[in-house]
Amino acid sequence: MRAGVVAWAATLGVLVGFGRSRGAALQPLNSIAHPFFGTRALLMQGFDWVVTPVALLLHIVMLVVLAVIFSLLAARLRGLRLLGAAIAYAFLVWLVNRLVLPAIFSAGLAGLLSPWEMIVYHLVMAVALALGLGLGSRRAAEAAVGA
Repeated sequence: MRAGVVAWAATLGVLVGFGRSRGAALQPLNSIAHPFFGTRALLMQGFDWVVTPVALLLHIVMLVVLAVIFSLLAARLRGLRLLGAAIAYAFLVWLVNRLVLPAIFSAGLAGLLSPWEMIVYHLVMAVALALGLGLGSRRAAEAAVGA
């Protein structure tokens, strides 16, 4: 869970940064709600009382689920192996989103962000997942030693 929240916060910052560079700070975030609101979510540039909370909820749920799956796969890894696994996992997530999922699920961010921005988004997600998983395992080890 912690890795998912860390990844959510990091990628949320990336999305808002990409949006600010376009003069529409929340548009990339809002585009995540595309499966529920269609074009309205893609075009919403600022805060909307319906679209933005749904986008935030979808974003955190997606990243927590991805983090739980990643933590099951990479729980024993540390250091550079953990980072390498996180990068490989982020690439796999991108491939599944791009090639497997129906367009209704992948049209939001992929349709709005450039390919380079998608690479940055997934790299930030990978580093945040690795840091979140590493922080969680370190705290668990410290708690076990202190107990």
